[in-house]
Amino acid sequence: PDLSVVTSGSRMTIRIPSAVGIRLPPEGIMPDGTQYIATMSSPSLQGPLSFILNVQPLGFIRSPPVMSFHPKTVSSPASLSFSFSLAFRLLEFESLRFELPDFSGAPFGDFDVQVNSSSAFRMKASWRTSGKSSNVLIFTLPENQEIEACQHVQITLARDAGIHLPRRAVEANSPRYRMHISSRFGVLNSQ
Repeated sequence: PDLSVVTSGSRMTIRIPSAVGIRLPPEGIMPDGTQYIATMSSPSLQGPLSFILNVQPLGFIRSPPVMSFHPKTVSSPASLSFSFSLAFRLLEFESLRFELPDFSGAPFGDFDVQVNSSSAFRMKASWRTSGKSSNVLIFTLPENQEIEACQHVQITLARDAGIHLPRRAVEANSPRYRMHISSRFGVLNSQ
């Protein structure tokens, strides 16, 4: 559009190509955020005009992922629970990956997990060692399963899966524990 002449009441969309180098924040974009502000000026205005941008949410919409475990005994097997809410859908064969350094246990695949959510779906878990001390827990949606956007989800991996808590304490809010999602509808790399 010709930006040299914009009439009052006009609605416009300005798209910025990725080649410009602007990157989305790794923690995502919350809905109804007030931190994204644009400023425009014009000879007809008495000064710059600032307004809050309507930005498409991306990533978590309520809070970052929460991990909990039971029992809370170092070096012992525990059930692991992960709670989250996404602003985008996950479809069949898409996965959630959790980096859990210093956790241990024998590798496994296709382990059933308990899911609590407002919609019914199933997930399978696998545990893989990635490097010397970093382990990755992967939850995958089987065929014909999906997670709708904007719903609270809690996934629990039972204690008999054999994942052991670290030998030293698990530090709250540590950036060492990360969640990764690569979906057709969104990508998220968070802690």
